[in-house]
Amino acid sequence: MSERDPSATGVGERYGQSSFTQNLLDRRDLASFANRFLRWLSVQQPAIEDPELVQIRMPSGGSSSELFLIDIESKASEGTFPSSLVVRLEPQYHVYPIVDLGQQFRCADAANRMSDAPVPAHYWYESDRSHLGAPFVVCEARDGVAVDSVTDGWFFEASPEQRESLWWSSVEALADLHRLGIAEAKLEDAVLAVDGSTPLDRYLRYWRLYADFVSTGSEFPVIEEALSYLSSSRPLETLPEAFVWGDARLGNILYADGQPNALVDFEFAHVGLREFDVAFFSFMDRVIAEYFNEVPRLEGLPGHDETLDYYESVAGCRIRDRHYFTVMASAYNTLAVTRVLQGRAAQGFVPEEFVRTHGPMNALADLLGIARPAA
Repeated sequence: MSERDPSATGVGERYGQSSFTQNLLDRRDLASFANRFLRWLSVQQPAIEDPELVQIRMPSGGSSSELFLIDIESKASEGTFPSSLVVRLEPQYHVYPIVDLGQQFRCADAANRMSDAPVPAHYWYESDRSHLGAPFVVCEARDGVAVDSVTDGWFFEASPEQRESLWWSSVEALADLHRLGIAEAKLEDAVLAVDGSTPLDRYLRYWRLYADFVSTGSEFPVIEEALSYLSSSRPLETLPEAFVWGDARLGNILYADGQPNALVDFEFAHVGLREFDVAFFSFMDRVIAEYFNEVPRLEGLPGHDETLDYYESVAGCRIRDRHYFTVMASAYNTLAVTRVLQGRAAQGFVPEEFVRTHGPMNALADLLGIARPAA
């Protein structure tokens, strides 16, 4: 599994990513952590004989959970045990208003076992925080490279034709993920943990909860305007439920041989509406280029409507109310980034005013056709 910076590619210092990652590294004794994990693994899987550490490292990115990439050697009495693992701890600082690591594990595990999407195997969920200091999940580490920059690196250097091919294959992988049978996977209860009789009802209540989580008053008028729009302009029809990845974007896909090899980061996975997921995938690429990095999107990457049209053709279903769900996707991204930056401002990694004026906040304002917040 490659190291990646999911925060937006090439602007790590401006958004405090470099300082945040270094702070995590400074606080962690990796050798001690690895020993504690191996002790847990020996008890959890007695068939694994004498697991030994080969290497442990922390990826260079991540906005909430702590990730550890651990390579081990062992003698498994039954079958072959994977030698490369990902351990993800429940975050100490919650980016989301509701954190349910068990549900995240159930969703990712079902996606791996019961869909054609390239989701890594998820092996264990441990709720007892005494082992590693927090609940955690353990999953397979897959090979691949992430789109971790739009201003340099392999994706920047690829031809427009290569980027277009990679984009379409990613849309196809997303469609494969959405075909997961909710009832077959026994995920009927994996909805957003708020009241509501329909997925849209739950989304609107969840965004309100999220806004209250990041705000103590009216300091984010762009977010409030977005929630007002989503409430007043909601589609009248009842849309069918689907499995939702929750953070669908190029930066959360590992590629091998020009094809998606691993969809990662299921922290917001739930049963909801595919329209939200597809709109997020497409619009986020524009946000990362134009609003995080302040550069044009790279040549060869298809446009928003073209992407949604292609999704319809491969998934066999319509993506309705496109502007509405693009605003919803942008509002979600703005809420999450605002919460991340609040934590980083408190640690002195970014200026306080940047919490109100960051790229996704400006993207949401532009999408709504209102003034950007003043610096």
